[in-house]
Amino acid sequence: DLHYPLRRQRQMCIRDRKADDAVTTVSSWNELKNAISKGGNIQLGNDIVAETGNSAIYVSNTVTVDLAGHTIDRGCIKATLNGNTFTVSGGDLTIKDTSAAQAGQITGGYNDNNCGGGCIYVDSGILRLESGILTGNKCEDVDANGVDRGGAVGVRSGTFIMTGGKISNNEASYGAGVIVFRSGTFIMTGGEITDNTCDAGKNGAGIYVYEGPSVTIGGNAKIYGNRTADGMNSNLSVGNGESSSTIINLSTDSPLTSEAKICIRVSTDSNGKQITTSCKDLKDVFVSDNDSYEITTKDGEEGIFYTKKNLLAAVPHHPLQHLTI
Repeated sequence: DLHYPLRRQRQMCIRDRKADDAVTTVSSWNELKNAISKGGNIQLGNDIVAETGNSAIYVSNTVTVDLAGHTIDRGCIKATLNGNTFTVSGGDLTIKDTSAAQAGQITGGYNDNNCGGGCIYVDSGILRLESGILTGNKCEDVDANGVDRGGAVGVRSGTFIMTGGKISNNEASYGAGVIVFRSGTFIMTGGEITDNTCDAGKNGAGIYVYEGPSVTIGGNAKIYGNRTADGMNSNLSVGNGESSSTIINLSTDSPLTSEAKICIRVSTDSNGKQITTSCKDLKDVFVSDNDSYEITTKDGEEGIFYTKKNLLAAVPHHPLQHLTI
C-alpha cells in the first residue's frame, strides 16, 4: 500500500492532537495536585475541599483548570503558611469556568505571606483568569505587624492577565482584591473586581499598585464598589511607594471601551498627576475615589489627569451688601 505511510502519519497527528486536548477530570485535592504536576487540561468533576495538612499547589508548567461550575475550597480558618490554593512558580496557569452560569469559585484561602495571594500567589510565570470567581479569601502576614496585603491575588514577579471572571468579597489590610509589586505585571481587559474590603484608612481595596509595576487596562474592565472597612471608596490605588508611577497603560490589543469603569485614587493625591497618555475621549470611564479630586483633560494634551477640584470656584460669590442704619 503506497499510501500507508501517509495514512499512518495522519493517524499519528490526530492522536497527538487528541492527547494535547485531553481533559483530566478530578474529584479531590490530591487528584487536582497530581494532575497539575503533569500539566494539561483539568476539569473539576465535583466540589473539592482541602483537608487538614494539605498545602498550596505549585504550578510550574502549563495548566488550564476548568471549574465547570464547581468550587475549590482551601478550607483555611486562620492565617496559614502556604494557605493559598495555588502558587504560580514559573508556570502558566489558566482559570476558567465553562458552565453556563460561570459561577464556579475558588475560595477559603487564608495565606500567611507578606507578598499577598490569599487565593493565588504569582511568584513568577503567568496567571490567567478567563471566567469563574475568586472570592472569600484573605491574606495576613502574622509576623509583620499588620502588613496584610493581596487578599485574592498577589503578583510579586510575573504576570496576571484578567480577561474575564470576577474577584470579589476578599479581605486584606490593603490590596484586598489584588496587589502588584514592582517586578510584576497586571493586564486587565475584562471581568470585574468589586466588593472587596481593606482596613479603614488604607488604599486599594480593589487593586493596590506598589512601587511602579506595569499596569495595563483595556476592553470593558470594571473596577468599582470596593471599600474600606469604614465605607470609604477604595478601588484602584496607584502611586504607592518609592519610584512609583501613576501612569496606567492602555491596551492596544483590546482597546478600552465606554463600557469600562475604572474607579481610581492616586495615593500621593498630587494635583495634576497624569494617569493615561491617550484616550482623552474616554475620560468618563475613570472616576475619582477621592471627592476632593476629579478626572480631567488638558487642551493640547492627549492624556487623562487626576486633578484637585477648585473648591473656591464652586462657591457662589455674593457681593458685600451695605447695611443702612
